[in-house]
Amino acid sequence: MTLKLLEDEKLTWDVPFADETLMVTVPDVPYMSENWCYTGYDPVSRIGFYVHMGRWIGDPEVLRELFMIWLPDGSVLWAQGFGRGDCTQGPNIACGRLIFEEPGKRIRIKYSGPMQLIPFDQVASPEPRAHVLDMVDFDVLFTGTAPCWYYPSTDNSSWAKFHIEQMGRATGLVKHRGVEHKVDGVTYRDHSRGPRMLNDLRGHTWIQGQFPGGEAFCIYQVWLKIDGKEVEALSEGKIYKDGKFHPVRIVSVPRGSTALDAQQDFEIVLESELGNHTIKAMPQALSLYSFGRLQSHYLAGIPYGALEFPLQNIEQPTEFLWNGKTGHGHTERSYWRADAESASDPERLRAAYRKNCK
Repeated sequence: MTLKLLEDEKLTWDVPFADETLMVTVPDVPYMSENWCYTGYDPVSRIGFYVHMGRWIGDPEVLRELFMIWLPDGSVLWAQGFGRGDCTQGPNIACGRLIFEEPGKRIRIKYSGPMQLIPFDQVASPEPRAHVLDMVDFDVLFTGTAPCWYYPSTDNSSWAKFHIEQMGRATGLVKHRGVEHKVDGVTYRDHSRGPRMLNDLRGHTWIQGQFPGGEAFCIYQVWLKIDGKEVEALSEGKIYKDGKFHPVRIVSVPRGSTALDAQQDFEIVLESELGNHTIKAMPQALSLYSFGRLQSHYLAGIPYGALEFPLQNIEQPTEFLWNGKTGHGHTERSYWRADAESASDPERLRAAYRKNCK
């Protein structure tokens, strides 16, 4: 696969409103998408969140939303929806919205509506049709603590041409069942645009951590299946120290190849001009969901047998240890679940044992 560089990487606080919000005109190209994602964690209140918004593949003028909120006991509030309201200030969907109060610096994340409560011991197999929904109000302000990182723009056709990320501080409230939970912790975000067809995706990692004193790290990896072989098609990372970003080489990160990996602590090994770095990661909570090649929508838990949703996501607020400091952030990993499940696919079984099948 040959990638053509379209724009150089840059780091800047000067983010135009047009780079934050929806494209005015959606390019007429196959599988065009636009996505926003926010993660956050407060280690004191033990409240975490994951927000994913994007254009629906069925009609790009329709927007979709996925909200997950981790409660102090490890249970998860879950909701997804579709719609489109007044988007003059940012994506406005069904019950959730983003308000770009100051592009590149202050973004408000809001949700007000019903959510399914998934107990901690049911995150792998939640009730598919919840009998009870809870009213939840979520109002958190993202305040940037470092410049926006514009990834190098390429002509690839699998993850996006335009991609920005930024670390920040999350402050606000979550209201659930008459209880107000304060949020005052770390947060991270991204915004991407471009064709997104995930037929060849075999897994990814997207992990960030922030530490007292302003140090931070962020990494992103993508594995694709190309010409029958698995290839690491993207490996990007930074260390943020003394107000500067330093590129890193990602030496090793456990990718997550089964849901059992989510239950283990793990190590991240990085190399940079600052030296070698070993970061211990200790997940604090867990949520699982799967998605299909076109990211039309999501299924909570591990939907065994649903091979049209072959990619399994592991989402975890995470505590990190690095250079004697304790930090916090988020771990996202995915793996291709369908390969493991194909052994039980009825058609494959019949084909393999046709002579014995009546």
